[in-house]
Amino acid sequence: MRRTGTRLVLSVDGEVDLEAMPVLEDALATALREAPGVLVVDLTGVGFLAACGLRALVETHLRGGTRLRIVADGISRQVLELSGLTGKLAVYTDVAHAEAGVA
Repeated sequence: MRRTGTRLVLSVDGEVDLEAMPVLEDALATALREAPGVLVVDLTGVGFLAACGLRALVETHLRGGTRLRIVADGISRQVLELSGLTGKLAVYTDVAHAEAGVA
């Protein structure tokens, strides 16, 4: 994790599947405990994104108090699009735009 002012960037790599969920959920919980104004979750290093990963992102979004911004490309972007979540979550193409909140 990397903090920049009130923003926290969490980079996720590898496969986000049922086996990896405890690690992702712990990382998200740790990030939220730091109470950032904005939490950027960078999925550009993810090669596989299962439904359980989507659930973790939605649950983080619904917690409130912290604005969630997701950075996704490739397969992670396709999964978010196919699930219809790009219309509900703030999804960006790169970390710089996500940190700035600019499309």
